[in-house]
Amino acid sequence: SMCCQGDSYVKCPAGRGCINSNIAVQPAHRPRCPPSHPYAYWTDNQYCCRFNREKVYRPQGANCDGSAIHPGSMCCQGDAYVKCPGGRGCINAANIAVQPKPDNRPRCPPSHPYAYWTDNQYCCRFNREKVYRPQGANCDGSAIHPGSMCCQGDAYVKCPRGRGCINAANVGQ
Repeated sequence: SMCCQGDSYVKCPAGRGCINSNIAVQPAHRPRCPPSHPYAYWTDNQYCCRFNREKVYRPQGANCDGSAIHPGSMCCQGDAYVKCPGGRGCINAANIAVQPKPDNRPRCPPSHPYAYWTDNQYCCRFNREKVYRPQGANCDGSAIHPGSMCCQGDAYVKCPRGRGCINAANVGQ
């Protein structure tokens, strides 16, 4: 139909190819990965992986580090992949949730879980600053935070990647 009752319409979000829905206007069907290789990945979801894990391939860094596969992944565990049946734009097979992209920032080690200092260059064993009066509020014995400049008992280690650390997985951010 070319007309909509009361001119109550919205443009198709995809520009064209939409189908009717009782919920909302949705883009036309996207190809699904086959049940044998249910996980969509790679640029524009061009491939489907059999496993929910990346292959470890260091030259690709965080996109091939063995973590859960996600749309930005560039490697499939065991190279067990097939091309997306539609060429690109695949979605995971039915009943398979999309994995969020992992947070690849370096983490402080569990032994020193608290990130602090400029650009979070250090990790402290305790959640407290050392008291060192010349540094004022940044070394006053309060709870450690990214702007802290002292670690209780000088019990610190360097961030594993030099800077940009976040707290260890066992503590909140």
